[in-house]
Amino acid sequence: MSRRAALTAGSAAFVGLFGYAVAQGGGADDPDEDPDAWKVAGGTAAPGAIRWRLSAGAGRVDALLTTPAGLVLHGLEGTLTGTGSTQLRTASTGRRRWAAETSGEVPDDWGVTDDGLLLAGDIGLAPTATSTGKTLPKVATPEPTQQWYAPAGTVMVIRDTDVLRAVSLTTGTELWRRKQSTEWRRPAVVGDALLLTDEFARPTCVDAREGEELWTYRELGEGDTVTAVGALPPDRFALLTEKGMLHIVEARSGDRTAARAPKAEIARGATALARTGTAGLLLTGFGLDDARLIWSMPALGLDACWTRRPGGVHVPVVAGGLLLHWKDGRTLTALDPRTGRSRGRAKQFEDTGTAQCPPAVAPDGATVYAAAGRACAALRTTAKGLTETHTRTAPAPVTALTADTRGWYACAGRKTVIAVNG
Repeated sequence: MSRRAALTAGSAAFVGLFGYAVAQGGGADDPDEDPDAWKVAGGTAAPGAIRWRLSAGAGRVDALLTTPAGLVLHGLEGTLTGTGSTQLRTASTGRRRWAAETSGEVPDDWGVTDDGLLLAGDIGLAPTATSTGKTLPKVATPEPTQQWYAPAGTVMVIRDTDVLRAVSLTTGTELWRRKQSTEWRRPAVVGDALLLTDEFARPTCVDAREGEELWTYRELGEGDTVTAVGALPPDRFALLTEKGMLHIVEARSGDRTAARAPKAEIARGATALARTGTAGLLLTGFGLDDARLIWSMPALGLDACWTRRPGGVHVPVVAGGLLLHWKDGRTLTALDPRTGRSRGRAKQFEDTGTAQCPPAVAPDGATVYAAAGRACAALRTTAKGLTETHTRTAPAPVTALTADTRGWYACAGRKTVIAVNG
């Protein structure tokens, strides 16, 4: 499986996301869809117009994801049962292709691998082929009280209660296991390199496919511990320590390429490594070759600014070479990631409400869709900043946003999904 490139000082690329599903139905439009529960209304093909509108009826929509096979959504089937639903909807018409019964809770980690496998939350269930809804062999797991899992190509690495192990996503078979006495936290992944950290143990890197230990990082200062770790594809990790040191190391060898104490107040577990926390964090930019602090600016927090990736990590939204940031929750600002300087802002959101989700970037890499409150806008990024192409008012505040080659999709008030032409 290919891993798509690169997070630089202010850029991030697609990495595999993961989820769960036991599928029902498949093929063409799903004949088992209950028309009273989920209703689809058609629209028009005009640019900027609504292509179709989906009502969740007694259910609820929590999350959206665009895939080559169509639009995947997660939500609740109804208010009484609390049964979760993961569905694939045809991008052109909104009709359901298949549905899967899932947890009623919104999964922290869900999405699609490059091989078209849909996974999410509960790894005790089987990966699902996105295009058909058919399940692959079940990934057999115990039921520990705590666990995490991380993608590394077609391998999924899992930390059970006292074992670190890897399974194949395509066959469900276990590839290796290692006895663990350390309470490893959620890791960072670059290619097949899996970096594990703990409050007390030395950072350790493991080959996700083979299970072999690649290196242990011994360059921390006396009494210093790692508070946050980040992936810097294609070939580096970053570690931020309790004492405010930023270390950048080679993913496969563990060799340190830079270490520096940034001259700025850095919130624990936040900012430079794309980790989120409470309000009042700093949005910062560091040089990858020397760990030098290049710029910083105030931010309300990263939840509405940056895209969520597996393990709860957030990564910046970049389009046309610009870093897009909700500066105060209402002003979408385009920043030069090399300098932190503003390249313009989208002023039309300043009186419409607070943004609840990051902007969505179209496959062309330059078209951006953003929403704050009920206001939605399609924007083009240029060297001079942001230019509006069209706007639309959603029926309720937008809580989720995604895009594909056809246009964009917004979840409005968790009851309605609108598909809008680009």
